[in-house]
Amino acid sequence: MTLGQKFAVMQQFDGRLVDTFGLEFVLREAMRGFTKSAERDPQVIVPFHHTVKQLHRYDMMHDADLVRTEAYVIRAQLAIEGPR
Repeated sequence: MTLGQKFAVMQQFDGRLVDTFGLEFVLREAMRGFTKSAERDPQVIVPFHHTVKQLHRYDMMHDADLVRTEAYVIRAQLAIEGPR
């Protein structure tokens, strides 16, 4: 039995932004974007905030930082079906 399905959001930030404000600010903004995306998605009912994981990568070709934020969520279809 699984608690939910993975929901992930990938965001790209300019390298100058990270240099100016720092990585902590960028990760906080990525988390805010993840929360907004989860609220806007009609399939997402509840994200489990204790399962949030953020991965950070630097793209040298584009001088950009990529942040992937993922967490397990209860989707609408799973809430209707219930546990198996």
